Amino acid sequence: MKTEWKIFEGSNDSWDEKVNHSSQPSYLNKSSWANYLNSQGWTVSRFISFDEKKKEAYCIQGFTKRYFSYIGIIWFPNFNTSNESNGDDLIKLIKDKLNFKIFYIRLRSHIQKNNFEIINPPFGKVKNPIDSSKTMILNLENSKEKMYENLSKNWRRNLNRSKKLDYEIVDVLDAKIISQLYKNFENLKGISSLFTYSQIKNLILSYKKNILIIGARYKGEIHAIRGALVIDNHAIDIFAVTNEYARKNYFSYQLCWNLLNRSKNLGCVSYDLNGVEPEKNIGVYNFKKGTGAELVETIGEFEYSSNYAFKKIVNFYINKKYRKS
Repeated sequence: MKTEWKIFEGSNDSWDEKVNHSSQPSYLNKSSWANYLNSQGWTVSRFISFDEKKKEAYCIQGFTKRYFSYIGIIWFPNFNTSNESNGDDLIKLIKDKLNFKIFYIRLRSHIQKNNFEIINPPFGKVKNPIDSSKTMILNLENSKEKMYENLSKNWRRNLNRSKKLDYEIVDVLDAKIISQLYKNFENLKGISSLFTYSQIKNLILSYKKNILIIGARYKGEIHAIRGALVIDNHAIDIFAVTNEYARKNYFSYQLCWNLLNRSKNLGCVSYDLNGVEPEKNIGVYNFKKGTGAELVETIGEFEYSSNYAFKKIVNFYINKKYRKS
């Protein structure tokens, strides 16, 4: 079934209503995420696809950066359409309506791989994706007793270890505290920035009551934090960082367990632990797997460029700046 694409130019509220009623709603296609990325220098463009009966099928947000007025990069963080979608029509719309002569498109699909394998040409599979196509999803519809039973033996043991010190679990909405923890972690590990102060601050401002961040406070100092976006009845991991003291005392286990239960109390039916790379980072994978979450593989990232040389330049830049090592 071929689709026809059109640009949406209405209000944020009417857009969110359309996304909520679309076949595959996602927080990445809602106005709150647009507000966040706008604060990071991206301009939002919204697209609606229509099937052969002129019925609305999918609603997606694309984020653009423009250079020299006619060169553009377009990023779709959640391209939730089927593999029958008319990519040629979307590309023509981007070229004509956004007035690009040279442009590069990268899209990320969170559709499970077992539903279908690829997105049809002209989009091609990205060789070096920014993020892993695998994540862990925990079912929060189980009782708290069942959730505890589903924890691995090692996870339960470390959860008990985390209770030896008399520390507090507190809400943390101070971007400076969170940013400093990330800076310390990055310096310790010798890695590039995971979250800047500006990104943290703007995430908190964009999501307000829909963001839940908790920390482990001991002797007046926050040693670890974990946070999630709570959208509709789903929670998505967004922050997770500890200092050396917290790691030695297993604070991350108590924080994670507390956050899972608080998400459940808020009515969430699932918790997305947001990305794993079993081959490259077995420690993170085992931690998330130990919660009882199930591994889910998505079809991942695809790309298209109107110019081969520009595609090479963009990929070089992305691999250098954004791709996780």
